[in-house]
Amino acid sequence: MKKIFAAFLLLLSFTSIAQTEKTLLWEISGNGLAKKSYLYGTMHVNEKISYHLSDAFYKHLLEADIVSNESNPESWEVLFDLLTNQENENSQKLYSRFNLAPLKKEALYPLFSNVNIYNTMTSGNNSEQADFQENTVLDMFIHQTGKKYNKKVTGLEDAQESFLKVMKMQNDMEEPKEEVRMALMKILKNRNFQTVSNDFYREKDIVMLDSIYKLIYSKKSHNILITERNVTMANSIDSIAKTGSLFAAVGAAHLAGKEGVLQLLIKKGYTVKPIIDVLTTVGEKQKKTIEEYFPNPILNPFTTKDGMLKMPLFKNPRTINEVTACIDLTNGGSVNINRLPLNYFLKKKDDAFNPKALDSLFFENIAGTIIEKKFFETENYKGYDIKNKTKSGNAQRYRYYITPLEIIAVSMTGTGDYVRQYENQLFDKIEIKNLQSSWDSFTPLKGGFSVKIPSYSVIHGNDIDRIDNDITIQSYDKSENAFYFLTEESFNGTAELENTAYEHKQIQAEFYMQNELDDITHNTSTNESSSKIGEKKIRLKTFIKGNKYFLLGTVNASDKNTDNYFQSFDFTKNGRIVINKIYNDTVNDFKVEIPEKINKKTFLNFEDYEFKTKNSFLSRNKNYTFYADNGRDIDLEYNKFHKYESFENLDSLKNYFFRDYSKDYKSFMDSHGRFQNFEENYEEDYDEDYDYQSNESLIYNFIYKKGFSYSKWFDLVEKNDEKYEFLSKSYNFNKEDNTHVFEAVVSKSNATQAIKYKTFVKGNAYYKMQTLIERDYKNDNAFIEKTFSSLEPTSKDTTSIFEDKFDLFLNDVNSKKDTIRFSAMESIDELKIADKDFDAVTNFIDTFKFKDLKNLKKKHLRVY
Repeated sequence: MKKIFAAFLLLLSFTSIAQTEKTLLWEISGNGLAKKSYLYGTMHVNEKISYHLSDAFYKHLLEADIVSNESNPESWEVLFDLLTNQENENSQKLYSRFNLAPLKKEALYPLFSNVNIYNTMTSGNNSEQADFQENTVLDMFIHQTGKKYNKKVTGLEDAQESFLKVMKMQNDMEEPKEEVRMALMKILKNRNFQTVSNDFYREKDIVMLDSIYKLIYSKKSHNILITERNVTMANSIDSIAKTGSLFAAVGAAHLAGKEGVLQLLIKKGYTVKPIIDVLTTVGEKQKKTIEEYFPNPILNPFTTKDGMLKMPLFKNPRTINEVTACIDLTNGGSVNINRLPLNYFLKKKDDAFNPKALDSLFFENIAGTIIEKKFFETENYKGYDIKNKTKSGNAQRYRYYITPLEIIAVSMTGTGDYVRQYENQLFDKIEIKNLQSSWDSFTPLKGGFSVKIPSYSVIHGNDIDRIDNDITIQSYDKSENAFYFLTEESFNGTAELENTAYEHKQIQAEFYMQNELDDITHNTSTNESSSKIGEKKIRLKTFIKGNKYFLLGTVNASDKNTDNYFQSFDFTKNGRIVINKIYNDTVNDFKVEIPEKINKKTFLNFEDYEFKTKNSFLSRNKNYTFYADNGRDIDLEYNKFHKYESFENLDSLKNYFFRDYSKDYKSFMDSHGRFQNFEENYEEDYDEDYDYQSNESLIYNFIYKKGFSYSKWFDLVEKNDEKYEFLSKSYNFNKEDNTHVFEAVVSKSNATQAIKYKTFVKGNAYYKMQTLIERDYKNDNAFIEKTFSSLEPTSKDTTSIFEDKFDLFLNDVNSKKDTIRFSAMESIDELKIADKDFDAVTNFIDTFKFKDLKNLKKKHLRVY
């Protein structure tokens, strides 16, 4: 996702104009403006090529009342939710997700990294190319200058809206026409596009930038990326410039051309003039003054949600995967808090982490020169405090805290002497939790469970605004030198229900196996087990309820405290009231009420994708996942049948879905072990505009004539596999809107979980919703009940799924429209031909004028 965000910034770069003056800086006046405003064309990179600036650039930037980029960097926070809030489930690795292992030396390297979600925004470049790059992209330099000198800072367009347009363009990319491609190749002259665009930017030739960007993109893509955004930005400049002197920066490709920002401003009545100037020592001095000026950053108190660390931080810190990051947008500085669990309680020897293992990595992994290194030690922790300076002259600060449970690394980076100026405001106020022997009751913010744990605890995942908010806990009881841990995993897969007793045992068995432990004692009645790590006793207990899996464990704890710990665990209700919103899908014709915030991507149609094909009759499939903030999710499958798909009668329709619910896959197979109606179950994700011909049928015929069976796989599996059983099922037909509704709950006798289904069949499409629940589910989950009850197809299609489609085929294949005739001929394989259709098929074959290329289709009809 970081690559997508970087691509987005790059795409917000160039544009063109009909003016021939080679300059990137333009004066805007007239049309009633009290003060002149200025427009500059940028390149969204931090290479030196983007900094071919002039004295006039610095003069007008510093004199402006208002500074604006395409979008305001302060609004980019909204994009991080789209880029980072991901769900990742893999059923094959479910049991191994609970594994823990002692931290090895090679796993310490992330503690030296300053990489975070703000990397595309921050200054302080420390790469190998630092000597050939500026501290930050030019757009950010402009924004920071505005913030440093207390100017009003704004954006010309909405960051989220533009980002979604660019994403849609990438998913719907059209290839430019051949003649356009040839024109582009003549300009490139065997050079790559980036090199050529860099050359034109270096020459300030905005006309040629406009030309090559019109050539490299199709007209549709260019409209989305450039033209439509030009209108938005010109309108914003028109509005903002009336309130004061504006210095606006947009990608250079947005300037030139008949549809460029400059021409649009002229049409609005403004006078637009080029500013031709050079860079002298005056401008160089102003740039240095701006870069070396760091106003006092605004700091706010911050405490990790487990209370382990307290310190002042910049605005809006974000925690992802145990890394907390925040940025001082004004000065370009950033702070990282990186936490790594030690898991040393799983070592067979009762060893503590040796600080020298960390010390040995400093020389090679701390950037530049280490100016100062101090070792410190208290009753609660020990660690190192390091000050360094990079080769590019940027000051940095690192501090490492080694606690009984984890290593906490706090790093501060920035340009020049920024860190030296303000490091003490942060580092002098860091507080680490003291060791305690008391116990607390813990319930996650999202709810779901409660448990009593030692007060000295590291807790991750305690978040209510992310999908991946499963909890992990590690606790230390100093009085017994004992360790406690808990791992929560949400698994919503409905592909297969497993024997619950097996799952309890397998989670624990894999944990022991990874740590090379044997002599295991199991108590299947309580789902507990025990073993030894060296001289230390380890005990495990698992809990499984619906989509939730928990592993609890203790190491070196007394049996009494372990029993109290296990017995304190209990399931609870969700932790807060969730605001729902109706999601109305106008493409696939349904609406449903779901939690709004956690499903933001769904409401924004983020990463929406529709595959195009010449055959307009093909079936179409799209899968949705709706999330709750407690780790639950509900899957919805939309499937539009092929135009010629049909069911013989109501019983065949019922059998189709109820067999699907019970996973009776064998019933979908013919006598040769092949899936009937294979296309119904296969997601059409390719362009099926030609017929796939092979000798497959010859191989099948040979096998069957020889008396071989195609496969006995399902028979072998069924002998030892538990059958699915219906705990409930129902069917209803709404005559008013011609909708069939199927509902069911299925499970296995050896499973404590079940699958809840609801399917609507309306017209030529169906909507199947499913989710994992407890076998004894009491219809008491607000998210599940609201989502299932609110799903409603909105299609106006009155087609009957029982309609015989052969007459429809005959009408289509004789249509006057080429596209309909083509789609009909490409869909012959989808027809279900009955005995009553024999005369009609024969007449069609004998009388229809097949083209030579379609003779294969004629042969296909003859086999029926």
